[in-house]
Amino acid sequence: MESTRREKIIRLLLESTSPLSVKDIAIFLGIDPRNSKLIYEDLMHIAKSVRRRHKGRNLLMLPPMCSNCGYIFKEMKRLKTPSRCPRCKSEQILPPRFIIK
Repeated sequence: MESTRREKIIRLLLESTSPLSVKDIAIFLGIDPRNSKLIYEDLMHIAKSVRRRHKGRNLLMLPPMCSNCGYIFKEMKRLKTPSRCPRCKSEQILPPRFIIK
């Protein structure tokens, strides 16, 4: 039986030794990285289902970070990569990365 996209993402994040970005997840699953919105939506749902199904495990996110000045985007309203750093106005932002622990 073929597993769903969300099941594949969960398996990938459980087996991964280091946090993965949405682009990494898309490449591993053979999805176009430009469809990141789909994966972000899946990650929101996965965060809830992992807590229920896999007792003691959580979806962890390393927040986006400015590669120019090191600013860490701790308070985010939506799950996405910010477009620009509020401190130095750089657009060189490292995307959020995810892992299940």
